[in-house]
Amino acid sequence: MIAVQHVSPSSSNFQEIPSGEEVAAVPVKPASLPPRHAADHIMSLYFRDRGPHFVFLDKRAVEESFDYVYSSDLHPARIDERRMKQHLFLVFMVLAIGLCSIPAANNTRPAQSQGCFSSALRYIDAVLGYSQSDLDSLTAILLILQYVTLYPAQGSLWQLTGIALRLCVDMGIHWEGCTIAGKDPKEIDTQRQYFWTIYRLDRLLSITLGRPYGITDNSVNVEYPNEYAELSRDEQYLPCAEKATSNHLTRIYELESEIKQVLYHRWKAPSLAYPEPDYTKWRPHMNRRLEAWYANIPKPEEVDSGEKLPPRAWWEALYSNALLLLHRPSPVTRRPTLASFEICAKASKVQIQSIKSLHRSGKIDIVWIWAFAEHFSGAVSCRDNFERISTATMQLYSATSRSPRLASIHLESMLSTDFNIASQSRNHAHGDQPENATYNEDVDGVLSFGAPRFSETLNRAAQWPDDGISVDWESMFEGQNE
Repeated sequence: MIAVQHVSPSSSNFQEIPSGEEVAAVPVKPASLPPRHAADHIMSLYFRDRGPHFVFLDKRAVEESFDYVYSSDLHPARIDERRMKQHLFLVFMVLAIGLCSIPAANNTRPAQSQGCFSSALRYIDAVLGYSQSDLDSLTAILLILQYVTLYPAQGSLWQLTGIALRLCVDMGIHWEGCTIAGKDPKEIDTQRQYFWTIYRLDRLLSITLGRPYGITDNSVNVEYPNEYAELSRDEQYLPCAEKATSNHLTRIYELESEIKQVLYHRWKAPSLAYPEPDYTKWRPHMNRRLEAWYANIPKPEEVDSGEKLPPRAWWEALYSNALLLLHRPSPVTRRPTLASFEICAKASKVQIQSIKSLHRSGKIDIVWIWAFAEHFSGAVSCRDNFERISTATMQLYSATSRSPRLASIHLESMLSTDFNIASQSRNHAHGDQPENATYNEDVDGVLSFGAPRFSETLNRAAQWPDDGISVDWESMFEGQNE
């Protein structure tokens, strides 16, 4: 029988996660459950910091799992082993993700996070092999996806997202028709939340990596999840800030999806079935749709809790990224107009300023979303590199009109300095390398299982929101009964 053992882990479980390339090589022992008061606080951090990309878990269901696992009146003879394993998986995954919000010394995250992830994986077979519904399996995959988004060294986002999307199609939740007639509204809303969570991840990765979508937009017919905290909506209540943010994020991914389909999709040749779009009409129409999206960004007075909305800089960065995707050179528009160049210049400036603001204020949780094109490695601080390159880029932008040549030389000099420092750090970590060795790892490597170094460095350097509570997490775990 499975029993919840509150055994104090060895001290090796609580070592700080090392920096640089050593992250993936250090084995982390499975962690035991922390005391209930610590677990409750970590769970609250999970729901506070999970972000608009991962709004799918119901808080009450999670609380029920925590109550079941921590229940003191369960007699071993009455424990359902399979059910206990399923609850333990959910609890350990929530703890692993929630612990990522707690910075340890040197701006790292507690090693207990990886320990909880290792503990959760011990029960994955019980969830995937003996789940009562496909939704349980989808929950497990999404939780692993959420953790891997924060720790790319632990798996392949691309492959896991593909598995989750195929499961959605197999369940039929990608297309709402007569199949939803007579279903419980709460179940329908839950399925919508799950599908759109996976859709956002698929579009994020496909656009970032320049790969085909897992499912085309023409094959999707699903309404957005309800934006109210309760399905029995009352007009006197305002929409839930978290759900409103998530739905608005989905809308811009749909717009970017269309942009990529029209401007970057590889067509063999136009045909009667797939005619070439009229770009002169489509681009202004897309511009207006993006402007409408920007004008309808949720405002604090329009939701139930304004402080839960992302900062304005986050929305500005999203909007600027979409404008760049639309107006920059593409396979269809190899020579953009002067107006498009001006839009790109302005959008680039706004995006750099927005990301810089988010980074300084500690509001970036998934760093590689914005920094995937930059390459920093070794012992140099991610923050310092980000500041240096973004500052140089801004100086280049402002100095071009005065002296383009000098501005270009200044930027190249700063980039060369950062590259040399990073190369020396890597050589120190791995021994001498040939002088002509290059480190032009592509974006695919950043988000794959085989090359976790860059993404791990960035994620570890991210500043997380201050809890407002000074907690010694090691002492909490050590307070368990032996």
